[in-house]
Amino acid sequence: MLDGILRKVSYFLISMSEKNGVILTDLASFFNLNPFQYKVSVRCIFLRVSLKKLNGNFFLLQQRTIFVSLLVLFLNIIMNNISTSTVNPMVLQLNAARAAVQQIGQPILFTIGMIGCILNILIFIRPSMRQNSCAIYFHASSWANFFCLTWGVLASMLAFFTKNNPASYNVVYCKIRFYMINFSQWSSRGFVVLACFDRFFLCSTSVHQRNFCRPVIAKKAIALTTFICACLPIYILVTYRPGPYIIPCYLTTVAVEIFETVLIWLFTLTIPTLSMSILSGLIIRRLKQNAKRVGREKVSSEVF
Repeated sequence: MLDGILRKVSYFLISMSEKNGVILTDLASFFNLNPFQYKVSVRCIFLRVSLKKLNGNFFLLQQRTIFVSLLVLFLNIIMNNISTSTVNPMVLQLNAARAAVQQIGQPILFTIGMIGCILNILIFIRPSMRQNSCAIYFHASSWANFFCLTWGVLASMLAFFTKNNPASYNVVYCKIRFYMINFSQWSSRGFVVLACFDRFFLCSTSVHQRNFCRPVIAKKAIALTTFICACLPIYILVTYRPGPYIIPCYLTTVAVEIFETVLIWLFTLTIPTLSMSILSGLIIRRLKQNAKRVGREKVSSEVF
């Protein structure tokens, strides 16, 4: 009986694609499942079958794989039929919320973000601003935010409205997109941290520290930060692979997932937040000290 079922499945797969010796098919389409069962139970159940033709009969080389897949599919359908009444409303609400965010929130975020980036670039590109080291850092950060919005928000919007996400099937696009997102995010935060260092050195009474607040030093620091931020996400170009629609790109190994989690926590949240907070406090402290020193010098000059 099992051989008969497998033979029917094989003929079905052959009718779906007669040109390829190795066929990749989704069992959900074979059983005509409804969308809820398709997304919840068998979205990631794919069957890879190698078929060979011998004396006019087709023989399956991976019968165990097919049997296990059919068994898992059957059990998932039964469990979904039992729990559809309790899970389906929650799934629909989550899908509605996600669609609302993508339809309304992303266009608003992209529009406001792009307007801000373009205005910043137009301001910091003026000749007077090019001689200010802090303005150079913010100019570089504006370009990084521009690329982040383009590869992150704009690409997600296009994938949602066109119902076509290339990251789910195109390996090159998947790798480049997430590489650019991480690279631009880390670069933007790095440039803002450099701007905080620049203002911290400028408030110093030491001439050697104030020498770091020069346009030449700022350009060299930006080049070095860009190189470091470009090297950190190189693992994405090696380990990322296209996946299902819900998770368009995913990592292939657990070790790389841990490494990526550590990088995200360090360079996206911990280091930039602590650096900017500590430097802001030190800048305020130095400004107060400078104000007291200037006040004392003014009083002493008036006395004498």
